Amino acid sequence: MQSKPVTDFMFAELAAVAALIFSVIGYNEVAGTFSHHMIAHIVLMTVMSPLLACTIGKCCMPVFRRAGLKSLPAAAALQAVLFFAWHSPPGLAAGQTGVPVSAMLLFSSLWFWLAIFDQAGARLWEKVAVLLLTGKLFCLYAVLLTFAPRVLYGEAAFGSAAGIDLADQQLAGLLMITACPLTYLLAATVLIYRWFWELCESQKETAPPVMASENRS
Repeated sequence: MQSKPVTDFMFAELAAVAALIFSVIGYNEVAGTFSHHMIAHIVLMTVMSPLLACTIGKCCMPVFRRAGLKSLPAAAALQAVLFFAWHSPPGLAAGQTGVPVSAMLLFSSLWFWLAIFDQAGARLWEKVAVLLLTGKLFCLYAVLLTFAPRVLYGEAAFGSAAGIDLADQQLAGLLMITACPLTYLLAATVLIYRWFWELCESQKETAPPVMASENRS
């Protein structure tokens, strides 16, 4: 009996379970402002967005393509620009004034995952490269948060007189370091696995005629 390849929805389920586990652990361990902020964005970008892309992908993909939104590099660039813009000190301060940061991040992440799950054109290695590059950029930011010798954000960034402490910032970085490999590296691994599975299946389909021709000769 042949085993089915890992599907997009199975990947989304694995990413959701892994991210939620670490998010709950981080939320219960430290009630810091920055770690809570990071947990919310991790869930938004690595749980909600892949699940939404899998759920609405089949019905919305034709509209998605007709609208000219299937460019993966553009989606990845927008997601990265918005993420780093809203996690800079001015961006965090603007987010406290009611700017819809979460809605913008959700839109860019949803566009990104729809482009990843789009099977038209297949461009496997482009998708793998974009996933690895995106994961690397986010992990570099996480490493900066984790190993910085001082707090990187002042009081104005979170609109609180107390600001954040170094332990809170380090926990936020550790959560990101955990979520990045579990999401983007897992997605790249799933894509490569599916490519190998489809290659093996195509070879099995072409093998019998080849064997038959050899026997006749």
